[in-house]
Amino acid sequence: MLKTPLKSSLVNFKSQFMEQFEGYEKTRLGEIANITAGQSSPHDDEFSEEGTPFIKAGNLEDLKLLRLSEQECNLVDEKTIKEKKLKLHNSGTVLVAKSGMSCLSGHIYSLKKAAYVVSHLACIQPIDMTSTTEYIRTFFMTVGTKSLIRDVSYPAIQLAQFAEMEIPDVPYKEQIRFASFVRQSDKSKFASDTEARDFRLLSNLIRNYDNMIVTDGN
Repeated sequence: MLKTPLKSSLVNFKSQFMEQFEGYEKTRLGEIANITAGQSSPHDDEFSEEGTPFIKAGNLEDLKLLRLSEQECNLVDEKTIKEKKLKLHNSGTVLVAKSGMSCLSGHIYSLKKAAYVVSHLACIQPIDMTSTTEYIRTFFMTVGTKSLIRDVSYPAIQLAQFAEMEIPDVPYKEQIRFASFVRQSDKSKFASDTEARDFRLLSNLIRNYDNMIVTDGN
């Protein structure tokens, strides 16, 4: 159960998610999620008008802000998929930039449908019956990844660094309850152009979590 009163200072917003679950032991992210990388992007002339989305790092902001749908991203057909030996990532996979200037943007996105993903992105897939997409996505939205970047001149994050991140070891049933709350909340609340607004809205969401009747489902 969420138990810590929220603080009003913007400085504290980034730590509020951890504070809400402070009573739980910590575990490594790699223990509750499978962490892999995307693959090299096909050339422009290898994309098609129909097919499966191929998500690039530059798409994350527009996808997050609902300015772009996954199906409006570059598409790959079966021929390109086979030639490039592309690996499909399941819906619910959380995408986080791991290399290039996109690392500094802080944009986090979870796939609505299965898609192929560029190599600049880390693909964090919750392990079934262990973690949920909403829990992991909210963790990244509040904690961020900038502290993992060792050199801002050449921003990069190793997959092993993601795996070693500490996250509250919240029971799966409690994560399901939290996930149901997030799904019932207005998803547009997460779409904003500024980090400050993101954390204010997350704080409001978490503040209301224990005060709402949550039912599992749509």
